[in-house]
Amino acid sequence: MMNRQDLQETYSKMETEKLLEILDRKFDYTELAVSVALEELGRRKVSEEEIKNYKTEQINNLNTFIKRNVSDDLTLVQKNLFYFLWLPVLNFAFKMNFKQDGYLLKLKQANYYSLLGFLFLTISGIILVAFDLSDISSLAIWIFGFLPSYFFDEYFNRQQQIEKLRRAFGEDDNESNVK
Repeated sequence: MMNRQDLQETYSKMETEKLLEILDRKFDYTELAVSVALEELGRRKVSEEEIKNYKTEQINNLNTFIKRNVSDDLTLVQKNLFYFLWLPVLNFAFKMNFKQDGYLLKLKQANYYSLLGFLFLTISGIILVAFDLSDISSLAIWIFGFLPSYFFDEYFNRQQQIEKLRRAFGEDDNESNVK
């Protein structure tokens, strides 16, 4: 555990933005850490303009996060890719890219389409065996299974994700309709 002197030495080398972040997330830090950060900012005579710029950048970061998780969903081609190439070996790299780039909605949709692609393939195989259908009929069931998967995602699944984000950020439906 760091004492006051260690914190003062460490904080004196930090960028102003990092110190402002400590104050912004004060509940993640000890009372001592917050007070030393506040003292260091006072020594630096941080202007209101710098604080305003920091807050503007935080709002921009939040807007980017929301955009990535509400309006940046998978393209139709990507949805088909994950539905028909549901094996993790085939789509692992795509999912890792979504995760690393912070596209949580895309990652959830990729998992959703992979799961439903697998389920509809399994169902079509069971129907093939149970009703002694041709391979083409079974393949058609799997292919047409994409349609209900797509419509369910568009009209229920995605809307549910948007609503979770609204609740997480304290925005109710009245506020979102006004904006």
